[in-house]
Amino acid sequence: MRLSKLKLSIGAFLVMLSLALVAFAGASLNQAHAASSGQSVNAARMEALHQARSKHNHSSCTSSGNFYASPCAVRETTSGNVSFALIGSRLIPLTSYTILAPSLKKACAGGQTIDGTVLNADFTGSINATASAAGCVAGRYTIELQENVSPFTVYSTVLTIKQP
Repeated sequence: MRLSKLKLSIGAFLVMLSLALVAFAGASLNQAHAASSGQSVNAARMEALHQARSKHNHSSCTSSGNFYASPCAVRETTSGNVSFALIGSRLIPLTSYTILAPSLKKACAGGQTIDGTVLNADFTGSINATASAAGCVAGRYTIELQENVSPFTVYSTVLTIKQP
């Protein structure tokens, strides 16, 4: 049991590390281009984030644009385990949000790490969370990000769990 939790944690860490490296590499290239073209560094960073999001949020994914799962389709292990990241951008800075995933919670008999998680957006209006779930049934599951203050905006994304 402890070994499987360790494997899930390592898997989630590797997903986040991969996402960070992709975003960092894209930002560095765009900053270099911005310096040579006279474009502002902030504009280059926003473009790099948009490109990184576009790579992970391709046309077969369903999301509200500001909140998405990466990858949006995951293949479960033979025991039904999955890991993925949830990413929010262009949200209201320094605002509290709750992640709701009741259908995923019901579909994963071994538990999941994301439903009910409360996160605060950073100064740029971004959030990032890693998630893992065990003993899941393959299918499509809606995950929501709800703003905890008025106007209580809800963003959503769909995570697809594929059979091994």
